[in-house]
Amino acid sequence: AADYLVLRQQERIEAYGGRVVGHIDGTTLLGPSKHEQVEHLLEIKSSNTKRFEELIPLGYEAWSPKYADQLHAYMGFLGLERALVVVVCKDDSRIWSERVRFARDRFIAINRAIKTALDSETVPSRPAEATSQFCAYCKYCARAEWCWGPTAEVSFDA
Repeated sequence: AADYLVLRQQERIEAYGGRVVGHIDGTTLLGPSKHEQVEHLLEIKSSNTKRFEELIPLGYEAWSPKYADQLHAYMGFLGLERALVVVVCKDDSRIWSERVRFARDRFIAINRAIKTALDSETVPSRPAEATSQFCAYCKYCARAEWCWGPTAEVSFDA
């Protein structure tokens, strides 16, 4: 088994002058020997048994495209070429791990979508996954309070 060392933990990632913010679980060195180790983004998730069983045949990127996009965005912003994803089944403590290579084309598409959203003069519609101001999808969004506030549904005639 390869030795590992966690280099960074719970680091805040900022892009576009702080307008895009995220938090990585850490980075680690992986490789067959100490001389061949490469820094990897470390991403740790948990799931219930049902979701964990879905992960096994699919692999991480097909299992959770939203988290895979986040993974590639972080790798791109940090200039990393690899990631180590660890998923823990919270019901029985099974562990899934997978190494993911950075996909430059995917990062370019994600970056384009981020830039489009930032350049827009209107707030995009709330996605279907957004269930409340405090859900995992919205809790880190700078516009969550406005989006879920009393004036969110107000519209004006042009």
